[in-house]
Amino acid sequence: MAFDGGQVIHTRTHRWSKRGQEACARLAHVLSLFLRQGDVVGLYGVLGVGKTYFVRSMLLRLAAHYGVVLDAVPSPSYALMQCYDMGMLSLWHVDLYRVESVRALEALGLEECRQGGICLIEWFEHGKELFAGEERLEITLSFADGDCDRHIVMTAFGDDWVGRLGAIEEKMREDDGSKGVC
Repeated sequence: MAFDGGQVIHTRTHRWSKRGQEACARLAHVLSLFLRQGDVVGLYGVLGVGKTYFVRSMLLRLAAHYGVVLDAVPSPSYALMQCYDMGMLSLWHVDLYRVESVRALEALGLEECRQGGICLIEWFEHGKELFAGEERLEITLSFADGDCDRHIVMTAFGDDWVGRLGAIEEKMREDDGSKGVC
């Protein structure tokens, strides 16, 4: 449990160490199986650690699932938001790197995006306060030393995400998860 946004909320954290882009993409693919309308997934990490690659891997997996062809999945660094219509669901890829105030975030319309789909938000630290006390998944990517390329930490906030993170952990164990695991 954690104190978040003035209330107590259940949390769960799991850590992975991955070697290679394919192993990171596999984790993103598994996560995509558990996404639902209204979800917020916030990503943290330094420039170049792979936040956009991780989101791109989720988007491409979901597009394949819904039979949608995506020609490209660019970083929304300059546009701030990019919407991908999957038919029954919209996916919003948001990059808050250049956002400087909560007022600017509110003007983006993140709440409306969330109601109509899934928000995948890079540089989540620039807008986390808008989602305090709400169910969400936060992902921190960091460079690793030694044999591993990346450490990935997922923290679930809220009962629903706590349960889904447990299912993601189980799926990664039963899956061909030994590839790329350090």
